Amino acid sequence: MSSKSGLSREETNRAMNLLKSLERNGDSYEFRHPVDYIGLGLPDYPEVIKYPMDLSTVKKNLNAGDYEDLQDFICDIQQIWDNCKLYNPEESFIYKQAIKLQEFTNSFCISNAIPVANMKKRPKEPSVSLQEKKDLSELIQKVSSNTLAHVATVVEEECPEAFSQLEKHKVVISLEKMNYSTFSRIREIVQAEVGYGEVVVNDFNMSN
Repeated sequence: MSSKSGLSREETNRAMNLLKSLERNGDSYEFRHPVDYIGLGLPDYPEVIKYPMDLSTVKKNLNAGDYEDLQDFICDIQQIWDNCKLYNPEESFIYKQAIKLQEFTNSFCISNAIPVANMKKRPKEPSVSLQEKKDLSELIQKVSSNTLAHVATVVEEECPEAFSQLEKHKVVISLEKMNYSTFSRIREIVQAEVGYGEVVVNDFNMSN
């Protein structure tokens, strides 16, 4: 495997081995993909969790060469456990799973020369791929006018640099300027209503 990032081939292999070990761990099931907070009925999740992270996103970032060093990588792993502990009560089963996985991660790191996470170094938000932007740009054409208004309000409040008011009933939302957390929330809102498809809706512009 060739690394495009600051990680050496050997460092990349160590990082990937940790990911594979976590994926095989039975306690990791709930952490393997982004939290479906709409499906789970957790509307306040994006308000509480400002840096969403999961194992599939870490793997995508590693494969894309997005990590400058192993500290960046392990901070994203730690972010998964920290998010769970922040959102869920200590007595909950999933909180205890996060603790066990954090201990597993730390043990693996010590045994494999991976630095333990230093969360003072703020992890970068995951990047949004061009394909993800294209998919959302197409998908949003199918939603109802009420959902379009909801999307516009969310973007205006959470990521105003991506929002422009052209006319009274026309706005432009720039996916290029949108941060990951807002992008993820918009995608969840849209997918919850329509799934996937393409229908043209007037008086709404989405720019890449």
